[in-house]
Amino acid sequence: MATEMLGGVFTALVTPFRPSPDRPDAIDWTALEALLEEQIAAGISGLVPCGTTGEATSLSGEEHAQVVRFVVERVGGRVPVVAGTGSNSTRRAVELTDAAREAGADAVLSVTPVLQPPATRRTRRALPCDRRRRTPRRALQYPFAHRARSDDR
Repeated sequence: MATEMLGGVFTALVTPFRPSPDRPDAIDWTALEALLEEQIAAGISGLVPCGTTGEATSLSGEEHAQVVRFVVERVGGRVPVVAGTGSNSTRRAVELTDAAREAGADAVLSVTPVLQPPATRRTRRALPCDRRRRTPRRALQYPFAHRARSDDR
């Protein structure tokens, strides 16, 4: 698949969660498998696990790799799997891309790191107060002036 063009409609999968005895946000593997089968039966051209709609930011690196591996294994080559590997951290994006390749994903989808929107004045004043309540040490807010633009200066 590496040299073939991808085409058609690809479903950006959600990552289903359910409470478990160990944690309130465990991945629901049964629901994920049902979602895969439903999409393939409907004639979808490919699947995108862990994309920006797949709760990728809520998954640990290990969970992310598990989801991609699970999808690749269950799909079994019936449709291409394009693993989402974007992150605000270049290091994490590289790690996710390596894991997707090792899992057998046909391609990866990596977004440009997101510029976090600047806080409003109200938020900038509230955050240090909240941090003081939570930590015994002083909290410093470090804005990057050239990246943190705001209309409320």
